[in-house]
Amino acid sequence: SGLAIPEFSREKHLYEELPKGSYEKLAGVDFGYVHHAAVPEIYWTGEKLWVEDEWYKIGRTDAQIADYVASCNFQAVYPDPENAGGIEELRRKEVNVREVKKGKGSVVEGVQMIRELFLGKRLMINKRCVNLISELESYSYNEDSKSEIPIKENDDMIDALRYVVLSLFPKINKQKKLLRELGQQKWNNQTNPTNPV
Repeated sequence: SGLAIPEFSREKHLYEELPKGSYEKLAGVDFGYVHHAAVPEIYWTGEKLWVEDEWYKIGRTDAQIADYVASCNFQAVYPDPENAGGIEELRRKEVNVREVKKGKGSVVEGVQMIRELFLGKRLMINKRCVNLISELESYSYNEDSKSEIPIKENDDMIDALRYVVLSLFPKINKQKKLLRELGQQKWNNQTNPTNPV
């Protein structure tokens, strides 16, 4: 199939109750009026993401979306960087807005990171997030095209999740790049305890 995130599995990546622990409460924001506005509520341990809930609404203005986000008391919010008006609404409500990387290659990079997180079981989804689950199971590539970018549909929650992942995981990417440059063999032979893989 042309699924963009084939690593996602209901058996491996769904949970019912957030484990007790210390988390930072975060959100991504994909603004939308004609399309759905999407806000995943994410709990972050420092290395693992738990998508605990989702807000998925149609016909909401940027101001209404900002009202909802402000009411949730997120510690940090990662909005669509191309929506300057929406970001301004969030700032007016004193939401802690973080900058999100966008531009050429960011969709491909974000999708790749989500795939790697699922592969490493570092991204878990609460069963109640039915819209995100549905998107993960339908977000696809156009099989007739050579494009690396998935078709721009079934992607509102995924986009919002991608903004968070892209912002939180530059360190992982640097480590992976370093690993490739060093050569796998050299890395495996390294026994220095200050450099755990």
